[in-house]
Amino acid sequence: MKVVIQWWLPRVAALPALGALALAAGTGNGEQGLTQHAVEIGRPFGFPITNSMVVTWMVAAGLIVFPAWLASLGSIRNIRL
Repeated sequence: MKVVIQWWLPRVAALPALGALALAAGTGNGEQGLTQHAVEIGRPFGFPITNSMVVTWMVAAGLIVFPAWLASLGSIRNIRL
């Protein structure tokens, strides 16, 4: 568990700084900030996929997989042969 925290903490802590850099960079034509609407990144089978949908799916997958992974680590340590 300690190794996981040591690996993830610096990366997660850097995310707000990366967002601030992106906002400071702007679009180059005097506009700064986020767009007013979600950016469409694809349209498979006629269904629009936006950047916010992809982020939501990634967060949901992380919320499902990460605790399951941690639980499996605990059960693997308790196995006695």
